Amino acid sequence: METQFYVEYEIIDSITNKKTVTRERYVALACYKANDMVYERHVTVCNSSPYNQTYLVSIMNWHLNPDFIEEE
Repeated sequence: METQFYVEYEIIDSITNKKTVTRERYVALACYKANDMVYERHVTVCNSSPYNQTYLVSIMNWHLNPDFIEEE
């Protein structure tokens, strides 16, 4: 079985509502400090056979979230 894991950050601009996706945490932190909405997505993709794929996504909103810890 082949498994991949990666973290993406979905950023929604507070002025234009334009959505951007990046895998760079420092970009997401800079946008968060500029009062943009940031969603952190943990993605796991499992290929158990050539004909079967499992896609699991866990999403955390950074805005007004007491569980969010800002580390640089």
